[in-house]
Amino acid sequence: MKTLVLCVDRDDDIGRKGNVTSPVIGRKENLRAALALGLADPEDSDTNSILAAVKVYDELIEEGQDAEVATISGDKDVGRTSDKIVAQQYATVHREVQHDGVILVTDGAEDEFILPIISSRAKVISMRRVIVQQEKDIESLIYTIVQGFQNEKILRKVILPMALAMIIFGAFIFLDRWLWAFGGILTMLGAYLLIHSLQLDKPLLRVLDDFKGALENRRYVAAASAVVSIIIFAVGVYWGWNSAGGYEGLKYAYEWTKGSLVFVFAAILVYLLGLAADRYLRNRKLLPSTFIITFMVVAIYFLLMVVVQILPYFAWDDGVEVTQVLLYSGLGFASFIVAMLILAAKSSPSRSSGAWRR
Repeated sequence: MKTLVLCVDRDDDIGRKGNVTSPVIGRKENLRAALALGLADPEDSDTNSILAAVKVYDELIEEGQDAEVATISGDKDVGRTSDKIVAQQYATVHREVQHDGVILVTDGAEDEFILPIISSRAKVISMRRVIVQQEKDIESLIYTIVQGFQNEKILRKVILPMALAMIIFGAFIFLDRWLWAFGGILTMLGAYLLIHSLQLDKPLLRVLDDFKGALENRRYVAAASAVVSIIIFAVGVYWGWNSAGGYEGLKYAYEWTKGSLVFVFAAILVYLLGLAADRYLRNRKLLPSTFIITFMVVAIYFLLMVVVQILPYFAWDDGVEVTQVLLYSGLGFASFIVAMLILAAKSSPSRSSGAWRR
């Protein structure tokens, strides 16, 4: 029975920092990878994980067991992207090192998300989590906090919402609006939790990365569309707030949503069309997915407008504009049909991809 001691670096620190190509197989190669990562970032915990894996491997060899050690990594975009790469690298290791069991070594619970990937191919004998020991004094605590401010994950997931809450609280306190301060913080935290629960944080961060990349690569059309869409969105929020003046409770939320809905979807369309225009100017290509997404967004808008029209009938026994309901329903259905026709044309084997590249 051959045992594989497997170290997992889910966010690819060894590749991004140490310029090490993974998978890394063998004791000597893993020590080199640990040295490269350690020299690049002496405080990275993945260095300790690799060394711990080598130590476990040495212990197995001393016991007379047949063993091998390997390190696999994923991607900075932790989640579906990184796990797909981890699965591919483990498949490569599985082909090169025929093993019956795996001892999994990680530096935290995050890496253990890949456990189903490993267990689907081999038996996981045990798991070892490497925890780096720290001095328990005030200086070490302060140092750890300072390092946390330099950690990209902590900055985005912890420091950012705290900073936004402080800004909102401070701004409303400055205006002597105590109730608004607490309301603004609750709204911000609620939106933050909603974004994370629906896993919208990565698409939003991808939008910000696209904007940054557009400026760096002089893609001014894409950057301008992003700025314009943000302005339209902000105008929509203000318009909805202004439209809801004088109402309370559910009616207030309804009027706010009704007043801002068209601006929100206009902002989305401006951003999408800006990206499409930028792509066409750079590559002279029009992708069918652009049209599909655009018409689907339009269809969703009209569907929500139907809900907006009929909601007062159920909530406050108000009348319903049947003509508008029928109009929005028809436009939404037509937009959906157009999107499906484009999708069918894209999937049809008789259609060549060149038809969209004019």
